[in-house]
Amino acid sequence: MTLWQFIDKWIGKKLDWDNAWAGQCVDLFRYYCDEVLEIDQPAGVWGAANFWTNFETDPVLIANFTKVENNADFTPLEGDVMVWNFNAGGGFGHIAICTGENTGTQYFKSFDQNWSRVSYCEIVNHSYKNVYGVLRPKQNMKITQEEFDKIRLERDRNWNLYQDEIKKTTGLKEEIERQKAENSESYAQAELRKKEISTFIETLAQKLFLPAASDKTDIISGVERLLVVEDQLTAANKIIAKKDADFAKKENEWSAEINELKTTIGKMSLRLENLEQEIETGKTEKAENEWFKSVINRILSIFNKEK
Repeated sequence: MTLWQFIDKWIGKKLDWDNAWAGQCVDLFRYYCDEVLEIDQPAGVWGAANFWTNFETDPVLIANFTKVENNADFTPLEGDVMVWNFNAGGGFGHIAICTGENTGTQYFKSFDQNWSRVSYCEIVNHSYKNVYGVLRPKQNMKITQEEFDKIRLERDRNWNLYQDEIKKTTGLKEEIERQKAENSESYAQAELRKKEISTFIETLAQKLFLPAASDKTDIISGVERLLVVEDQLTAANKIIAKKDADFAKKENEWSAEINELKTTIGKMSLRLENLEQEIETGKTEKAENEWFKSVINRILSIFNKEK
């Protein structure tokens, strides 16, 4: 049975499901579950508002309805079961079946029993005052083609957004893995560099006669002292080099003088031989020549020692 067949059957009449308390709004809801939705009956309630407050503990309601709360943009659909809170219905709440006609955010129409007239079924135009929301049937939810097309477009849009998010997520995962690999390599290089620097510092500290655990200040001071010593050695080397150059110059001068003196002595030696010949032939006095010869020999002996 459709909703409108149900309305046509019972409008202007009384429905009393449990044969108690005459025709109540809850009786209308139970007939709707039986004849239109063809589902099991929900658990018993103290008042109509309990169908809303007991929803999470009633397996029949959970299995067959979706709970949709009232808000500023809310509008019910045809076949929705509207539930009012305990401020309505004399403290018991109220329940009715939405017709889906002339529905907006200010007013809606529903098929009610026991609203304006006791135990009477009628279509009523309601505001949303004291409304909890609707229990929307899962198996009998009717929507227009326009609403269906809107849902499908929304589904397609969400699917495209979902695919875009997958691509973004995949790209981010790849970038994260790449960054991990680069960071891992950089970390390994940093550790190697750290060890090299540590070894260098220890070696430098040893060269500077400092403890291996010396801090930066000690090493800097040691290097500064080393640089001062290096400058002093450089200056001393320059002085020594200059003195070596001066000595080499003097040595060259002395060597030239010695060579010149040797040449003169050689000439004197030749002259001595000539004198010896003259002595032998009696051309000069022997005593004078002997003295001259002794002088020459003495000079020669000096230079021979120099060699």
